Amino acid sequence: MRITAWFASLLLILGGAVLAQPDVPPLPADVDLSQPLTLEACVQVALAANPQLAVAGEQVRQARNSVTQARAQGLPQLSAIGQVSASGGRPFGAGSGLSSTPSTTSQVGVRLYESFFESGRAQQIRATEAQVAGQRHALMDTRRSLILAVAQDYYVALAAQELVGVADRAVQASTQHLEAAEARIAAGATAPADRYPFDVELQQAVVSLIQARNQARVTLNFLKQTMGLPAESPLQLADRLSRPPLPGDLETLRHQAYLQRPDILRQKALVEAARLQREVARLQQGPLISVSASNSLGFTNGRGGDGWEGQIGVSLPLFDSGASRAAADSADAALRIATENLRQIELAASREVENSYLDVMASHAQIDAAQTALRAAQVNAEAAQERYQAGVGTVLDVTDAEQRLRRAESDLVAAFYNYNTSLIALQAAVGVPEIPAATS
Repeated sequence: MRITAWFASLLLILGGAVLAQPDVPPLPADVDLSQPLTLEACVQVALAANPQLAVAGEQVRQARNSVTQARAQGLPQLSAIGQVSASGGRPFGAGSGLSSTPSTTSQVGVRLYESFFESGRAQQIRATEAQVAGQRHALMDTRRSLILAVAQDYYVALAAQELVGVADRAVQASTQHLEAAEARIAAGATAPADRYPFDVELQQAVVSLIQARNQARVTLNFLKQTMGLPAESPLQLADRLSRPPLPGDLETLRHQAYLQRPDILRQKALVEAARLQREVARLQQGPLISVSASNSLGFTNGRGGDGWEGQIGVSLPLFDSGASRAAADSADAALRIATENLRQIELAASREVENSYLDVMASHAQIDAAQTALRAAQVNAEAAQERYQAGVGTVLDVTDAEQRLRRAESDLVAAFYNYNTSLIALQAAVGVPEIPAATS
């Protein structure tokens, strides 16, 4: 039996070399690679080991530090001051042989400074906070994509294992056909030539079994790569392709996507950041107001003292060759771009949810049809074998019925695979994929 066309196409989509990593990354405490793993466990490993998530987490940390820096500009600043200077010189002209006495000055002290208000600073801080929120949603979007990729590769590997079972049953059935033909030949009930088609059928089934086993190993390597594991790591799967329940209605799913999809939430945060940046740009056109105060305590040449200073500043740019107006116009364009990008993402999300929903419904019905076809193929194969044993059927009837049976089994595997992958794709389109319970 040959690997079905749908599965071969799937492997081509996954194509590319599997790159082994030198070390096994840290794994969750409850995960043991020596034991078969459920899909949930594979996702846990990927979340702990995949470098994409680590990079996204560091980007969130960078964004948080930007907020700290922005807020610090309006908080008290305490600094230590220390300075030693020396000076001297000699006058020109009469009496130039005389030199002045060098002077040395030393200063040491502390200075407390606080900027109470500065035009646009509050808006800039809020814009930075919105950018942090955007990075957090970007992290969740990376997580969503990773869970989807692991689930898809997991289902590919499960399907490959199911196809190994189909190929193995084909070998067993072909062996039984050959044994039955040889028994009839020995009894003189049929010609010796009857064994040759069954022998060819058996050898082809063995070749298909070898191919199926190899493809199963290849798909496991793809899954390891997605999980962030080296290719040499042991990996066994604990689940089987199942039939989780259908999701809710389309409009509810679309509404949920608008509310919880990380890419939509991220873009909403970027729109808010752009709006605040536009406010900052408009404020920079003036007047600019600043309020600050400082207090110092120290010693100069051994003599102590303290002092304070308060400052209120107002400035109005009279002429800057259009720079401030251009900055405000650029910020307004950035807000428009962010808003249109949000609308585009929402439209794409709506299409993705609807297309995935249609795929789920179609593949769910496909399972019923494939199961019916399999039952019919089983009855047909049994009848063909019985007719051959009774001497009223031909070798071609048996081999043709066997091929139809194995094709029906492969089609059922494909139907379950399509349903599981379309369902996880729908969950990802709505927001965060939900990992179904293990099915052994």
